[in-house]
Amino acid sequence: MLNSTGPSSSGRRNPNRLWRFCRRPFTGLLLTLATVAGSSAVAQDIEPGRGIMGRIGHVEGQGIPQYRAITPVELFPYIMLDESLIFSDLRVFPTNQGEFGGNVGAGYRQYFEEFDRIVGISGWYDADATRGPYFQQLGLSLETYAGPLDARINMYLPVGKTTITDSLTILPASTRFDGNSLIYDQARSYFVAMKGVDFEVGAPLPSEFSADHGIRAYVGGYHFQGSDVDNITGASTRLQANIVAGLDASVQVTYDDFYKTRAFAGISWTFGVLHRSQLQQDNARGRFGEHVTRNYTTVAPGRHSVERLVAIDPNNGTPYTFAHVSSSAAAGGTGTVNSPFQSIAAAQAAGSNIVIVQAGSTFNGAAATIVAGNGQRIFGDGTDVAHFIPVLNRGTLLIPQAAAGLRPVLNGSPGDTITLANNSEISGFTITNSGGNAISGNGVQNIMVNQMAISGAAMSGLNFTNTSGSYLIDSTSIANSGMGVSINGGNGQFRFTGPLAISNTTGPAVSMKNLATDAVATLGDITVNNRQGRGLELDAFAGTLNVNGLTTITNESNSVASAIDIRNSPGTLNFAGVTVTNTTGAPGVNLQNNAGTTTIQRLDITSQNGTALKADGITQLNINPTVANVSDLTKNGSITAVNGTGVDIQNSNLNVSLKAINSSNAVNGIRLVNTTGTFATYGDGTDGSGGTITGATNAILLQNAGTVGFQWLALNNNVNGINANNVAYLQVQSALIQNNTGFGIDTRNVTALVVANTTMNGNTLGNIRGQFDQVRSYAYSINSSNLTSSTANNVQLTTLAGGEGSILNLSTSGSGFASTLAGAAGIRTDWNGTLTASIDQSAFTMGGATTNGLVFNNVSTTAPSTVSITNTTFLGTGGSNTAALVNVASASTVVFGGNEVQFNSSGGTGLQLTLPASSTVNIASNTFVDTVDGATGVLFSSIKGPGNVTIEDNTMTFANTGVLLDRGIIFSSIDTAGGVLTLSGTKNNVISGAGTTFFSPFGTTAGGILVNGVQVK
Repeated sequence: MLNSTGPSSSGRRNPNRLWRFCRRPFTGLLLTLATVAGSSAVAQDIEPGRGIMGRIGHVEGQGIPQYRAITPVELFPYIMLDESLIFSDLRVFPTNQGEFGGNVGAGYRQYFEEFDRIVGISGWYDADATRGPYFQQLGLSLETYAGPLDARINMYLPVGKTTITDSLTILPASTRFDGNSLIYDQARSYFVAMKGVDFEVGAPLPSEFSADHGIRAYVGGYHFQGSDVDNITGASTRLQANIVAGLDASVQVTYDDFYKTRAFAGISWTFGVLHRSQLQQDNARGRFGEHVTRNYTTVAPGRHSVERLVAIDPNNGTPYTFAHVSSSAAAGGTGTVNSPFQSIAAAQAAGSNIVIVQAGSTFNGAAATIVAGNGQRIFGDGTDVAHFIPVLNRGTLLIPQAAAGLRPVLNGSPGDTITLANNSEISGFTITNSGGNAISGNGVQNIMVNQMAISGAAMSGLNFTNTSGSYLIDSTSIANSGMGVSINGGNGQFRFTGPLAISNTTGPAVSMKNLATDAVATLGDITVNNRQGRGLELDAFAGTLNVNGLTTITNESNSVASAIDIRNSPGTLNFAGVTVTNTTGAPGVNLQNNAGTTTIQRLDITSQNGTALKADGITQLNINPTVANVSDLTKNGSITAVNGTGVDIQNSNLNVSLKAINSSNAVNGIRLVNTTGTFATYGDGTDGSGGTITGATNAILLQNAGTVGFQWLALNNNVNGINANNVAYLQVQSALIQNNTGFGIDTRNVTALVVANTTMNGNTLGNIRGQFDQVRSYAYSINSSNLTSSTANNVQLTTLAGGEGSILNLSTSGSGFASTLAGAAGIRTDWNGTLTASIDQSAFTMGGATTNGLVFNNVSTTAPSTVSITNTTFLGTGGSNTAALVNVASASTVVFGGNEVQFNSSGGTGLQLTLPASSTVNIASNTFVDTVDGATGVLFSSIKGPGNVTIEDNTMTFANTGVLLDRGIIFSSIDTAGGVLTLSGTKNNVISGAGTTFFSPFGTTAGGILVNGVQVK
């Protein structure tokens, strides 16, 4: 019992007539608890009416009064009626740990003037969750206050659930066999709510200081009792005082046979007109607002017990029964742990829930054969295995080891070693040299196979046919068998937990065939090594496969079969990661005619003398698929094929993203034919990190493909680098395409080509060739790249028969083109359709005789050409070089501005134009320099009027060191049959060193331009 604090009056005793006392019912008993001595005084005048008081405090300590430190917050509504008080008391008390409790009370107090004493009664409902469990109780409190003596008594009666378990713990190493049963010890922690009573009496301490601060001392006791627990009886003493008005404090010490000595300290702040420290305390009436002193919480101490329990099967509520087996047991065993059966069949016949084959046992031949019954569970015991069983209301329980040694061995059974039945479980055996399958099940369901080590099975390690229901396979290894895991037919729900390790199988390591659409197989890590056949094969798999771990398939035995072979399967197939190494012969990963979706989050393959990845007829193939056009660059899947094709995919829809594809000495390093969707390699930012392909006829062959991109790729010493036909979008970025005897990039009807940050040189037939025989709109872009050719045009784009009327959008920026073959060009178009070309901030070097920087030919008489050449440098060193040549047959627009042209050999031409009528030309702010002789700045070989030509702000400087004539701006031929040509330009053109600065046929032009400050036309 922990009392509220506050001073009380030191009023004098005032005896009066007994009949006035007896008029008040129920109070006689209370007054007999107190000494009726006091001082007479005039009662404090307190106005009748309604009001409310409040209180907040904190109490530290643990023991009978409370389980944890609490911080009570209280409201005390009341009605004052002359010398009586009707009140309610509402309390909530959180703990420091955040639990809560509360009290609701209602009571009555009466002041007896003749005795100068208050007596009161109150009833309570308590709700207490300060321990975690929730307890409830009812209470009754009786109290009397007066100057010389206080007395209180509280009674507590728990209601509802009075015993609540807090925790149950199975004691470690307590599990043991007892006959045919399994028992264990359980530690229970629980709380028991106790009924009881506490009481105290108290008096003020002598001295003026004590009177000023209402210091009182109390002594008392308590007794509590509960069901199936010892009683708690103890004594207490308490000291309370008022520090300042409204602020009270208390200290309490208790002792009992349960908690022993405990101490408590409390402090509180009370506000409201009835609070006694705000009244003149010359009589007891000033204590009408006294706090009802009782326990806040339910007395419910924590208890502990240890219980001996029998393991109960939660499926049927009956105890488990065990039949023990040992191959070394004596005859006549009863199946207990100390008297096991000699044979597994005898244990099965005993009808127990679980058969335990003890560690160290070995069974041979027919004795090693097990035919499970429906619902039978057969466990092999051993230090290298662990078996858990569910126990009613206790989760799972580890079965103790019955004998020392490793798991039992089943050896040399003439047929299938273990034949499963419905709802059967097999766990913890080593199976060797089975004449048939190690474990088989035909038409069974709800199977569990755990912790099996299988070796030497003539047929399969695990063989399941006509499946249905659930199959759980955990931590199983298979070696040296015909097949590893074979699943054929049905709609079983397979879950492989733990690693599945298979080695040295003559047939497929894992085979799943003919599974229905609602079949599901979920696997973790799969490891296959020393295989002689396929690693993983799926055929007619219509269900869902989820391999959530890493699939690792090696080829130490040089098998020519595929590591993964999936065909004719319309199911949904998901692989978290696949690593295939050293395949040879058949494709490493072979996907054929699969109508569903195959997803591999990360794929790594190495192969020799064959194709690494081959896919044909895949409705959706995802490899590290992009999401919102973004690839996960951390997955870093790569493919390497030595003397073989890296990737060969056709007739499939793709979302494929790989870090690198490497190939050597194949017909095609990468082959995509009749594919849609996206395919990309991305590298890691270093040369060749996206893959190196050498020795191929086509390093990359693309036919009828969707969106294809390659980054950081190296294509060296092939016939063709990239051979692309009818591709929707092809991007080549940060690549090295070198020393190929055909073309670097050879395209036909590729709708869009983007070449960026790429180096191309030594490609015999040219760096980029584009041919177009289908009418459509094409876009070609070459940016920040360097192209060098000594044997052909760097870039050649040509309209073929059938492609007339197509649209070409050509752009280059920040690129360099070096050409040294006589008559070749940096970029050449032979077009028949709409042509738009934008050449900006690039550099052209012309090192061969008659070599051109740019050549734009367009023979279409109806489709316009728009050619813009800006901020570009041209250097001619081979003689008779032309920086830019535009020859078009339909009204066109040519812009040539901000360029620098320099000839370090004779006979060069800066800009040469052949234009039809109605063309527009703007030549401005260019610099032309000839360091030898015979150069021409701007040459209109032919132009028809009407048309508009603007020439201004150009500088032409000619060295004129030889006998050849240097010329500035020359109009060789102007056809005015349709009208004259209009010249314009407001800024001067400076031409120096030229034999002829300007020429146009007389009478063919109108307007004029400024040459060396003079207007000419």
